[in-house]
Amino acid sequence: MVKSLEKWCIDNNRMDILEEYGGILGEYKKFTKASKMAYNSSEYVKWNCLKCGSYKALKVKERILQDKIECLKCKNQKALSKRFEKLQSEIADISYLARVIHSSIPEQYLYYYLKKAFNNIESQKQFNWLRGMSIDIYIPEYRLGIEYDGERYHSNNNNDKLKYEICQNNQVRLLRIVEVSKQQQTKTKYPADWYYLYSPNYNYTNISEVIFALLNYIDKNKESIFLENPINLRNDFVHIEKQIKKEFDKRTLFYKWSELVKYWDFKRNGDILPNHVFKSDKKTYYLKCPKCNSEYSFNPSKRRKAIPPCTCEKSQYIKRAKEIVSIYENLGLIKFEDTLLDRQIEDEILRTADGLYQCYKYFGTIDVYHMESSRFSKPFIACYLNNYTNKKIY
Repeated sequence: MVKSLEKWCIDNNRMDILEEYGGILGEYKKFTKASKMAYNSSEYVKWNCLKCGSYKALKVKERILQDKIECLKCKNQKALSKRFEKLQSEIADISYLARVIHSSIPEQYLYYYLKKAFNNIESQKQFNWLRGMSIDIYIPEYRLGIEYDGERYHSNNNNDKLKYEICQNNQVRLLRIVEVSKQQQTKTKYPADWYYLYSPNYNYTNISEVIFALLNYIDKNKESIFLENPINLRNDFVHIEKQIKKEFDKRTLFYKWSELVKYWDFKRNGDILPNHVFKSDKKTYYLKCPKCNSEYSFNPSKRRKAIPPCTCEKSQYIKRAKEIVSIYENLGLIKFEDTLLDRQIEDEILRTADGLYQCYKYFGTIDVYHMESSRFSKPFIACYLNNYTNKKIY
């Protein structure tokens, strides 16, 4: 008589196989026990993963020959962890991170120390009126921007002039730190309200002269902060390193949409992870719906609030959109909840709103704007613009 799987496991001290055993694949109403299953059977059986709860289908005679099974879910997680390790080795280089966020090490030094002097200060500040450009460091209290021009970045003078002119037109003063060698110091005029020629020494250990020059121009009283606690790059480097990593993370898709990891198609996107990709990225990336496994793609730069919904979520999406419109029609306000679904709906509203606002901006009226394909009315979109953005339609 052929030995049962249960007896074989006991005799060979393989109780782990008994724990994994989940019956013949496809069985629902009845369940074949391990005591009734031959140890050398060719039946396909569900072997439950003891780590994650999913299962793998294997013949019984194949399973007993293996030391342990690795289900697809655990295998994917293992591959993901290797990719994260690769990413960690890259982000150890803060010079690389600074370049990725269109910054530099000396600019981050300035940002770190100026934060000690000014409570409200922003890095890589963008405005709607700045035509896609950004200001390296911005101090709202003084409506003042600071640009750091490294020695190798002096070539694009046209952009510098344009940025300065736009800032002047919008009542923002622009200060410029120009990195030069001692031999290059000339009386050249730079496009700024004030500029400072800086000749850095090794590792920018003389960055304090720039900070004091800036404080002397902006608010001389702030200098006392660094007289009490002198600038020391060696002691503060760990904190500056953390600052750069934080600024890097803030610009990634993973920071903006944490649920993205559930939809991310790790196979099609290869070694590219959600925390490799920036919100402004114009490339195409691939998603896989965790509910129906449908694959689809998206472009991050065309999304403001959330990843696009899958087709399987369409009915739920339409129902919720109607609810939001109903709230507006009854109460005169638009109420969003902090859910992925509501952010996906708001993303659609934003795209329509941008078109409506551009029409109002150039023609002075929204009457000529056609919204045939939109599920939202012009009054609804105008209400959204007036209450949820800094763009107003009167």
